[in-house]
Amino acid sequence: MLHKIAKLLEGIPMLNLEYLSLSDTVRQFRDVMLPQLDLTLEADHLRRFNKDFASDNKVVFPRPLDELTTTQVLVETFCEGTPVMEYTKESTPVKERQLLASIGLETTLKMIFLNDFVHGKRCFLALE
Repeated sequence: MLHKIAKLLEGIPMLNLEYLSLSDTVRQFRDVMLPQLDLTLEADHLRRFNKDFASDNKVVFPRPLDELTTTQVLVETFCEGTPVMEYTKESTPVKERQLLASIGLETTLKMIFLNDFVHGKRCFLALE
């Protein structure tokens, strides 16, 4: 649908949108997003995160339940935790917020520089 809209917009001469290459942008977006629809790939990512952070007791990732996971359904373990937005409240002590920020930054930097693997999966941070 996005490709058809892009083609339609590019076809309107008075808009002069050819230089934006909307069709190519939509095609590139599709090529990046289609693999994301295979939830067995998402399960693989969870396994990788669990392996990469196995020795880190400050970060927890859910584990995929392989016997229930398919290309269209991802079933994972439940991780008990507090939503991060709870820590943005003024009533949250500054030290707790600083600790959360520190753990989040450390985790992100480890993903980028040590593991060379960053993915938008959620993780749970242990503040105790």
